[in-house]
Amino acid sequence: MNATATATRRSLRDWAVDGFLFLLAALFLVLTAAGRVEAPRQPEPAWVFSLGLVAGALGCAGLWLRRRWPVGLALALVALSTFSDLVAGAMVVALSRSRCTGPRGPRRPSTG
Repeated sequence: MNATATATRRSLRDWAVDGFLFLLAALFLVLTAAGRVEAPRQPEPAWVFSLGLVAGALGCAGLWLRRRWPVGLALALVALSTFSDLVAGAMVVALSRSRCTGPRGPRRPSTG
């Protein structure tokens, strides 16, 4: 292996963090969808809710791409969240992680 291939490899810690953040976003998706289903009145057509579920699932799945395209994923999820609140969990994860792992590589948080 060359030096660049080993530098971009994910460690066990990276996989654990990615898995935890994916589960956190998926839990938000499930809890938000369950709250919407249990609501006494549905303010929108059923197909909009179904489309929102698909967008939320794609947003959660997209979190696995956040190390390769962190800013692009964050921008795409911001755009999706304008029509569906079910994407919000994945969007928050992508936005917070794109700050730490932007196009210039990992950065330490600023201490203000």
